[in-house]
Amino acid sequence: MKLLRAYVRALLKESVVTGRKLDRYTTIIKRHVLNALKDPEVREYFNESGEVQFKLQNVPELKDIDYLRDVIINITEGQSVNADAAYEFDLSTTNEQRGTSDLVVNLSLPKNFKDNVLSYINDELVDAIRHELEHSGQETWELMDCQEKTPGADVIWKSLKNAAEYYLCPAEVKAHIAGFMKRAKSNRKPLGDIIDRELYRIYETAKANGYLDHELHDFMSDLRSQYHTYAKQRYPRAKGV
Repeated sequence: MKLLRAYVRALLKESVVTGRKLDRYTTIIKRHVLNALKDPEVREYFNESGEVQFKLQNVPELKDIDYLRDVIINITEGQSVNADAAYEFDLSTTNEQRGTSDLVVNLSLPKNFKDNVLSYINDELVDAIRHELEHSGQETWELMDCQEKTPGADVIWKSLKNAAEYYLCPAEVKAHIAGFMKRAKSNRKPLGDIIDRELYRIYETAKANGYLDHELHDFMSDLRSQYHTYAKQRYPRAKGV
């Protein structure tokens, strides 16, 4: 228990003010992304080519985020509607050089999509953007600690050890809970419910990668315990944690 409390204290370094600013920037960036997806020129180009990439323009708030240069949108044709994001930085960078890092938002949409389709990616955008903005405010050594343990998404489910190192890495715990909290606020749902729903998605992903229930019990139990513990410390007024 002492080790767990020490672990949580080590995670709690972000100020409330910074957290609220990142929440606000998440909403602003998400709005710009959705507006760009409604732009006739973007739609026409995507419908013709099946893919499009561009940088968000005229987002003055980005200048307030020290370790972020651009927000880059990648749209590719897909049968399903999906959204995710990544905070991309030079692995050999220093804190002083982190200003060249980018937030990349990846979207999968069908050609000739209607505006009402965008409501399906709203939650994923909110969560993904807030998650990655959390990373943008973390120290380089903290990000590298996770990167060295799990260098790419393709290795996460190679073993449960890899999965635990990724999902329980302090930088990822912070980012996941920040994203979940933003999603909870956006949907006016208890944070605890959002955490448990997202943990179930992790569980389903693990099952899809061939792991059995009895193999996942300890992993999922530890994951739930530490995510709820951190969420309660960071957001003590949140419901359900």
